Amino acid sequence: MKSRFLSITAIVIALLMLLASCSDGGNDSPEPVQTVKIQSDSDEKQFVSFDNPEVDSYIDDLSSECDFNGRTFTWCGNEGQAPEREEETGDIRNDSLYYRQREIEEHFGVDWVNFWPPDLGTGNQGVYDHVLQDVLSGVGAYDLCYGTTIAIAQPLFIQNVLMDVSDFQYLDLNREWWTPGLMDFYSIGGSLYFLNGAIVTSNYEDTCCIAFNKEIAHEYDLEDLYALVYDNLWTFDKMLEIASVIPTNENGSGVYRFGNPDGIATLYAHGYSLTEYDEYGYPYVDESVSRGVYDLAEKFSQIYGDEAICASSKGDYGGFTEREWCINKYGYEDYSEMFAKGNFLFYFLTTGEAAWLRVYDVEFGILPIPKGDASQPNYISGTGTWGASNVFVPKSAKDIEMTDVMLEALASLGYKYIKPAYYDMILKSRSTYDYDSKGMIDIIFETKRYDIIDFVAIGGSINMDSDFVRIVRGAIDENASSFVSRYKMQAKTVNKNINRIRKMVERDQSY
Repeated sequence: MKSRFLSITAIVIALLMLLASCSDGGNDSPEPVQTVKIQSDSDEKQFVSFDNPEVDSYIDDLSSECDFNGRTFTWCGNEGQAPEREEETGDIRNDSLYYRQREIEEHFGVDWVNFWPPDLGTGNQGVYDHVLQDVLSGVGAYDLCYGTTIAIAQPLFIQNVLMDVSDFQYLDLNREWWTPGLMDFYSIGGSLYFLNGAIVTSNYEDTCCIAFNKEIAHEYDLEDLYALVYDNLWTFDKMLEIASVIPTNENGSGVYRFGNPDGIATLYAHGYSLTEYDEYGYPYVDESVSRGVYDLAEKFSQIYGDEAICASSKGDYGGFTEREWCINKYGYEDYSEMFAKGNFLFYFLTTGEAAWLRVYDVEFGILPIPKGDASQPNYISGTGTWGASNVFVPKSAKDIEMTDVMLEALASLGYKYIKPAYYDMILKSRSTYDYDSKGMIDIIFETKRYDIIDFVAIGGSINMDSDFVRIVRGAIDENASSFVSRYKMQAKTVNKNINRIRKMVERDQSY
């Protein structure tokens, strides 16, 4: 969802929780805290446990077969996204990652290294440069890499320096710790270059949703929004109807109905996708625009193109960063602060950004992106792929068996530690103000949807979506006809790019 994905560090600071400390019993591997008790906003006490006998048994079996006897295992990624930690700090996010790392070290005998050289900093360019140089030189310094889709994973893939992991021996993509359907929506011609699931924290942070301001909803006596969701009546038209009670904000001093709506999230929520697959398993973009998509563009333009009802960036910030845009146009640091100060009713954002809202003094609720119509069986929640961190293997990796095993161990133990910490504790227990919002989180994640478009729509910079993605995400401005003409033009460009990618993949598969 745009490049406004918030820094993980800020979220961590905002959601700091102290865990009960425990003794290491005289050895180097601390005994993980097994149960954490937290007080919810209601009188009901909630318990989040790291106990997972099924994962423990799985890891025991895997480690009995594979012991790497002190071999060095090196991750590469920028420090802000680093999945592992050096010590316990009492912060639930940090410590869940720390426990996972120590358990992997203990079971598999690896010497863990996080690669963050001084010149890497926290920027994406450094990761890209280091991994690309490593593959081209054949040094093989990194066993596994991670980073955001557009900034790191996609540019490296286009350079043909990532390894196909589809036939890795120990990788079991049917297990619950991997995102369901990876081969269905992330593969290219049967090859798989990117992995997502409980292996990375972004799996629980990058899903699109809507926050609504409870004070504004109460002031205008809006109907029960949660009930609409539960009754399958939360549709795009219903959202427009409800928001219409908010007067237009002609001079910008009142309340907007919508904050920075997301066209791709809305498209997915209506049951559409940007890419389809041919009979050979290669993605493509349909260059025609269906009547349904055209109608959706018209409806979306009702909110996006009207500055009296919608606070937005018009998709590209006019050459500014989002922060600069918000400061210059609205006088706020970002859209989250603007929402928290009561400037709009509905705010399109990701679950990670929703967690961040708890630092503000604002009462809000969480809702899924509204579906196309009431007959649609499910709410469909797209992932904000720009901010998603994916895991990938450079072609220079030397010890493929170790990388193969570590992928499965990281994902399964991520399911044991990261899922309870992030999903159960941070998202559902610390980032919501009411019981119903917790139920909304479950609905949102039940039908989470990915699309490979950000990997194949070449044309963006290292920090920005392609032109095609930006058109759909936010640049549906004055009319649907304008959107359709630009869509068709950019779709042709994307398909040309995909043909280049196809030749690259087929050439690799022939070796």
